Amino acid sequence: PASIASSGNFSFPQLTVTGTSSLGDDVTFTGANYNVVWDKSDNALEFADNAKAMFGTGSDLQIYHDGSNSYISEAGTGGLIIDAPNTIFQDGKKVVVGTGSDVQLYHDGTNSYLQNLTNNFRIESDALRLRSYTGGENFIVANVNLAVELYYDAVKQCETVSTGLNFADNKIASFGASSDLQIYHASNIDKIES
Repeated sequence: PASIASSGNFSFPQLTVTGTSSLGDDVTFTGANYNVVWDKSDNALEFADNAKAMFGTGSDLQIYHDGSNSYISEAGTGGLIIDAPNTIFQDGKKVVVGTGSDVQLYHDGTNSYLQNLTNNFRIESDALRLRSYTGGENFIVANVNLAVELYYDAVKQCETVSTGLNFADNKIASFGASSDLQIYHASNIDKIES
């Protein structure tokens, strides 16, 4: 094998390596505009501003810093999946969205919060289910151009219809702090009680 004994910098216009090589100091990979350096003393592969680490046949995933901001860019057809259960956000740490930190998602160790600090909070969907985690019981079911259904203990109590609000048989519409006025239908009888 060939060796170079003197010190200094060496330039190889073209180098083909067919076996395992070991470089004992810093190594600079020179790009057309930006460089990447293996820094031996830092034990780190260091990317200059705007030098990108790219993954995938079509450079689908790109990680870089432009001098002001840091980017993880998923440009492929799939999604960006971070697979690290129980290690991404600890209690009290927030996911913050918006220039004024307008939307915040976090867990305080006891409860979970999704907060909107400015203007309206909108959930847009053609189908919506609000249900329990443990029992899978519906609380609210809504579908575009159809009824909005309200449940109690997994039993539907009422739903919206084109003419207003419809209560199931034996379900009571109560009014007043002590349910002083009640309107309901039971066994083919309509009842208004006060």
